[in-house]
Amino acid sequence: MYSVMKMNNKTTILKNHSYLIKNNYLISRRKHLKTDFRMHGHDYFEIEITVSGSGYEILNGNKVPLEKGSVRLLTPADIHSLNTYKPITLYNIEFTTTQHTS
Repeated sequence: MYSVMKMNNKTTILKNHSYLIKNNYLISRRKHLKTDFRMHGHDYFEIEITVSGSGYEILNGNKVPLEKGSVRLLTPADIHSLNTYKPITLYNIEFTTTQHTS
């Protein structure tokens, strides 16, 4: 499964890939989480889209349900952890000034 977005009036398929756009990176990843993911933060903006599974996220101390169709925008000020009930598949779309691996 791929996600689709519009860039420069062209439809672009997002895979696990990095795109350089005017000295900024848009990094897309598909992740499969079978176990909980520890509390952490980022120095970039991130959109998380849950495509399957269920669980919850602790986002800045608040419990937020994770289920198919959930969408979250995370900022550099946010800290969060992911907790699974059923294995979760999600897309991360990261907006950053550096190309990184995580």
